[in-house]
Amino acid sequence: AGFLSTRLKTALATFARETFFKFGYLALALALGMGWLGEPAFLPAFVALYGLVLLLLFAQSAANRFHIRWRGLGDLQLLREVRTYGATMILGASAMVILGQVDIIMVGRLLSLDQVPAFTIAAFIATVAQIPNRAFQRLLQPLLAQSLHQQNDTETWRLVRLTHTSMLLAGGWILACLWASTPEMDRLLPEEFQGLQWVILTIGAVKVLQGSALGSQVLLGQSDHYRKTIGLNWAMVGLAIPLNLWMIPESGLGLGLLG
Repeated sequence: AGFLSTRLKTALATFARETFFKFGYLALALALGMGWLGEPAFLPAFVALYGLVLLLLFAQSAANRFHIRWRGLGDLQLLREVRTYGATMILGASAMVILGQVDIIMVGRLLSLDQVPAFTIAAFIATVAQIPNRAFQRLLQPLLAQSLHQQNDTETWRLVRLTHTSMLLAGGWILACLWASTPEMDRLLPEEFQGLQWVILTIGAVKVLQGSALGSQVLLGQSDHYRKTIGLNWAMVGLAIPLNLWMIPESGLGLGLLG
């Protein structure tokens, strides 16, 4: 998908992959629920769906003159850089995984486990504001990597500025729609999941601000300063914990300030 996004300069490959996979997963879930597919066959069918998506992407890439270098990396210096970069990304990503779950853990610890489902529902609704990020990131990463490789500073900063503006406007618009529709959501949700509009707004606002920094985040991760992502991500974890210790008891329900 990354190669096709760079080659075609469009998110069509990502859209096709996401759309095909989601519809395939929906079909499998429907078949399982209707009894047309047995539980033992569901997991193999799910793995086969992943394999089919991979084959489709590989076939499209091959049609656009993609080839695999079977001899690997002969340059030991380059191989060492790849390993260092991979280890750095793993350490940085592990901090983001903790950051995404620390709110739920602390809500259950500081309040009660009964509050966790309500917070989870609110966080899930607020996460909808980050939908544009997922689609745009798949397109931005290869394009930004290409401009950095070509040392095209003008194109690099154009992409970063475009990302900041687009993600802020798109995410803000979605959050505004969510906030306006919270009364209608309360009519559909059970009583214990109602009245979460302030939690949704707070988490959503942070998600929008976090998403608006996508361009700088990707640029930092693909630049020579990528090691700084470890410190930044773990610093957010260190900041989220004391903020949650303060805000969760005060609000009565976690506000998810950084998760």
